Amino acid sequence: MIIKYNEDERSIEIKDGLRTPYLVLKIIMIMNILIAIMNLAKSGFNQLEVLGYLYMAVGIASSGVLFFLQFKKSTKEKVPLNEIDRFREKSFFGKSVFSLELKNGKVRDLTSIKSKSDIKELKNLFSEIGLNPVRD
Repeated sequence: MIIKYNEDERSIEIKDGLRTPYLVLKIIMIMNILIAIMNLAKSGFNQLEVLGYLYMAVGIASSGVLFFLQFKKSTKEKVPLNEIDRFREKSFFGKSVFSLELKNGKVRDLTSIKSKSDIKELKNLFSEIGLNPVRD
C-alpha cells in the first residue's frame, strides 16, 4: 500500500488495489441475485421447497451485501482533503484497523497496513495534514 499526500491538489492518493476485489464482489452479488430470481421464477412461488427458501435467503443476503458495498464503501484512489470527515482507528482483536470517513457517508478502508512502522508512518502523515486518528 502506498499512501501519499499531494500538496498541489490537496488530496491523498491511495494505491492499494482495493477497487478490483470490490468490483469482483459486486459482480458475484449481482450473479447471486440473478440466479436466485431465475430459480425462484422457474420453480414458482407457490411450490417453494427447501432449495427455494435457500435461494431466497441467498438473494436477500446478496442484495444486502451489494447495497452495503455500493452505498457505504468507497474505493477512491484520490481523496480530496475537503471530502474527509475524519481519520478513524479501530482496534479489532488487538490489531489496529484504519479508515477514512468521508463526508458523503462512505468509508474508505486502509487495508494493507501491517507493520508497526507502516502504522507510525501513516499516523505521522495524517498528523502533518491535520487529521489525527479518532479511536473507536
